Amino acid sequence: MRRIDRSSSTHKRDRRGKRKSRASSQRRGMTARRRRRSGSGSGSGVEVEASQSETELTIPNSPPLLSFGLLTDVQYADVEDGWNYAHTTQRFYRNAFVLMERAIDDWLSKPLSFAVNLGDLIDGKSKRAGTTRAALDRMRGAWKRFEDAVGPVHHLLGNHELYNMTQKEFDVELRWSGARQTYYDFVVDSAPRCRFVVLNPYGMTSLGRQPDDPIFQAARNTLRLVNPNDDLNSPLGLRGEHQRFVEYNGGVDAEQLEWLRATLRRADAGGEHVVIFSHIPVHPASCPPTCLLWNYADVLAAIDAHTCVRAVFSGHVHSDGYALDKGVHYIVCDAMLECAPGETAHATVDVFEDGLVINGQGKIPSRALRFFVRERSVSGDDGRL
Repeated sequence: MRRIDRSSSTHKRDRRGKRKSRASSQRRGMTARRRRRSGSGSGSGVEVEASQSETELTIPNSPPLLSFGLLTDVQYADVEDGWNYAHTTQRFYRNAFVLMERAIDDWLSKPLSFAVNLGDLIDGKSKRAGTTRAALDRMRGAWKRFEDAVGPVHHLLGNHELYNMTQKEFDVELRWSGARQTYYDFVVDSAPRCRFVVLNPYGMTSLGRQPDDPIFQAARNTLRLVNPNDDLNSPLGLRGEHQRFVEYNGGVDAEQLEWLRATLRRADAGGEHVVIFSHIPVHPASCPPTCLLWNYADVLAAIDAHTCVRAVFSGHVHSDGYALDKGVHYIVCDAMLECAPGETAHATVDVFEDGLVINGQGKIPSRALRFFVRERSVSGDDGRL
């Protein structure tokens, strides 16, 4: 047995290459990063500053059970560079496609099982420019190389997909062919005890829907109960976690929640490890309140009520975030869109029986996270402790 520590990132497999000297410095900064992120959350007292020895993974010198590629928020559009809403961060729309292709090239050289795009593959600017079809065709052509050579690509639904298309159109254009709906679960033959769950955090939303749609109307009513602004994308005047009630966020619908609970119950019974993917973060200590799932407490209640969940990966925020709560790692990944030429933001994730290793590239930090033995919440599926 061998420990991945903060002073050395050596690995029996050569898959990190040039990252070896850099990963250790990124990991040394992890405690400070957690401290900053916990301050941007709800202030709920969640234990997010676990010591290195508590989160550090000890792994065998054998290969992982499986590995997968990970990126988020590419937001490609064939438009000039711009800025975020607050005009504080530059966005490189065309360069994002170049970086995505380089990430795919990197993954083609590795023994991966699948790739995950955590959402927002193309930007809403494509819709305004009338180039949604061209952007999608270019994206599908780029990802076909990975699908033909390696395996499935799991594209998650983000708000920018819904600026460009309806959810039904997303199902046709980008949803994995092995799924019957926008939320689903899957396993890989090499690791039958690892279950991966893909959530649709826009089961409740007005985005991509017509005003006469009951789901549109219910979502707008939810927002207007809390958000007083004419521009429902603005959190102006909202405080604390109420800032999550903006239109670019969304919620997990009741039917999907029941499916999630049933999926986790079966995983518990089978002694499985579960990793969840959601475009919108589900834990308030992992992200600013302006980027939090509307009904995050319902999702956390389902997670807390079962012992099988090990990690949750999200995007949406465009910056790094991390929280550890009740033995579950909540990881938020940096956006590829906001990488300048010469930068990048993608990762390869190695999954072991006792934990996972995030081999970060560029802005995404490397982390070695062990799986915790978790106790089931006594509150059940309907409420948190």
